[in-house]
Amino acid sequence: TVCGHDHLIPLLLKAGADPNAKSEGNRTPLMGACFLRKGVEDAKSVLCVKALLVDERVDPTVRNSFGESALDLAVGRGYCESAALVEQAVKDWNERLVT
Repeated sequence: TVCGHDHLIPLLLKAGADPNAKSEGNRTPLMGACFLRKGVEDAKSVLCVKALLVDERVDPTVRNSFGESALDLAVGRGYCESAALVEQAVKDWNERLVT
């Protein structure tokens, strides 16, 4: 993402940024929000995750080059609230696919 600057996310999405764009290693912005630099508190991750999940185009099921999802990364970083948000987003995404 934008290194924890959650206030920029809505501006970028409104300007047409692809919320599922992939960087090196096939990482999406949601993955970035779930794996901020060491030492960045959980609250920053939560704000970024919430800002991204407002956009219905965000696919929380995407996996990076190592086979990790945003949920895996949030859990690995110890971002419990972000992990819970992404877990719910995955459920919601899968329900939309079924209906």
